[in-house]
Amino acid sequence: MSVNKIIWVKPFNPENHNVETEGRAGRCGWHGTNEGTPCGEPPYASVKFNYADFQPVYSACARALRKISEDNGFPIPPSP
Repeated sequence: MSVNKIIWVKPFNPENHNVETEGRAGRCGWHGTNEGTPCGEPPYASVKFNYADFQPVYSACARALRKISEDNGFPIPPSP
């Protein structure tokens, strides 16, 4: 069982993200941060993770959210 888990998933809101992050700037942080490639798709959701020693909030485009959902087994929230 993975120690990492999803704390919450919310419709995207830049205010859920720290200043100077992709999410605050309205970009997909999942691809930019985790895959290292820029993403041209707009953020669909804000996703808060619980890792061993920190709890980051990633912005995720629809494609990233589908992958996160598959990997972690949670339903995708409806678009606002």
